[in-house]
Amino acid sequence: MRRLLYPHIITLIILLICIVFNESIGQETKLSRDEIRIVKLEEKIKRIDDRIKRTETRIAKADSIVERSYEITTKAKQELKTIKKEKKQYKKESSAERKALSRLIRKAPDRLEKKLSERDKRRFESSFKRNLKKFDKRRISEKKKIVKAKALKTKGRDRLKKYNPKLQEYKKTLEIAEERLSRYKARLNT
Repeated sequence: MRRLLYPHIITLIILLICIVFNESIGQETKLSRDEIRIVKLEEKIKRIDDRIKRTETRIAKADSIVERSYEITTKAKQELKTIKKEKKQYKKESSAERKALSRLIRKAPDRLEKKLSERDKRRFESSFKRNLKKFDKRRISEKKKIVKAKALKTKGRDRLKKYNPKLQEYKKTLEIAEERLSRYKARLNT
């Protein structure tokens, strides 16, 4: 009979130990309703604070996009002014060279020299047109940069319009939650 009861007794002892152990652990982790509410309010405040931080970083990124667009626009406009000055100077120099070649053609003593001068003038005209095209390509490239900068500025401003109201909303919500928490703690302490 002892053999039959021995396994049952061991099982009962183990079961009793588990029950006592669980109750002692459960009593330590049980929180009152008030403590649970305080913990929930603190978690809510933390979540709102995280949202505020995320929104502030997004606003900072949007600001940097707008600033970068202003920098790009400023550099491109300066480059456009430089290109315009260089082109004007090039046209002035080319005009003087063109006049000199025309004089050579008019004052050429024989036909062979006149043909050579005309050929030089045609070469000069083709290189002049090629160089003008280079100036135009540079100008078009800078204008494209300005268009891209305007798009960036619009993108940044749109993001600012989107996130600034959200930030204000989150700050108000945070204030309300902190006020609730402080009122609740004050009520518990009295």
